[in-house]
Amino acid sequence: MSFHYPVTVLDPLRASARPAVTICSIRQIRRRLLDRLSPLLPLACCALAAQTAISAEMVRHPVLVELFTSEGCSSCPPADQLLATLDRTQPVAGADILVLSEHVDYWDSLGWKDPNSSPVFTLRQEIYARKLRVEDPYTPELVVDGRQELVGGRAEDASSAIAKAARLEKIPVHVVALPPIGNRARVAVTVEAGASIPHSAKIYIAVAANETRSNVGRGENAGRQLTHVGVVRTLDDVGPAAGEGAVRKEITLKVRPEELQNVRVVAFIQDSRSLAVLGAAALAR
Repeated sequence: MSFHYPVTVLDPLRASARPAVTICSIRQIRRRLLDRLSPLLPLACCALAAQTAISAEMVRHPVLVELFTSEGCSSCPPADQLLATLDRTQPVAGADILVLSEHVDYWDSLGWKDPNSSPVFTLRQEIYARKLRVEDPYTPELVVDGRQELVGGRAEDASSAIAKAARLEKIPVHVVALPPIGNRARVAVTVEAGASIPHSAKIYIAVAANETRSNVGRGENAGRQLTHVGVVRTLDDVGPAAGEGAVRKEITLKVRPEELQNVRVVAFIQDSRSLAVLGAAALAR
């Protein structure tokens, strides 16, 4: 866009024969510019509002979703499928859903021994049950950010709980890969300085298989092929999350460097008193 303003140059030898110089003051130039731009201002405001809305939508807060499940339980496959859908589609606005599948072992004596089960996850579920006032641990059970539990497989209830958790302020956590040592992969977990972190908060790191498949031969799911995502292999307490300034932990994982492409590494901060998950992050895949 260009502007042209008439200027008449006086010939000093023939000044009386020339018209007076025409000038435009700064105020006049500004007025003319505003006159030309004013029709565009509403469009610019709409574009800015739209961009702001898009930016807000793109901001996602991490939410940890744990599923306590078992291949011996006939009610669990729909919950396993729901967890896979949450992981794949990320359907809740404002939430970066980090899923972990934790297979309990109390079904193992009822016809089918789940190859993914561990007493570690049974104990973890029992700890949640006491804190969240669940009379008797059950499967399938979803626990969202350590704050709310619900029956696995109920998509609407899960989405509502995740959306609620995503609105809470989270402590920033970062996970990056480090050079391996020998045949062991390594990562660094950093908790940003300045965050209000209770002294009872701890950093946990989970290594989980991206996907597993199992042909069930006996029990309630006999004859079915079951698929699971985020199947936890190891879950370790790596130390306190609170400290002076940023807290950084360098962790050697129980996986080889080339195996990182088949697993997910999730770090999270959990208050050992309330069991609330205060922040979480996953190693980029």
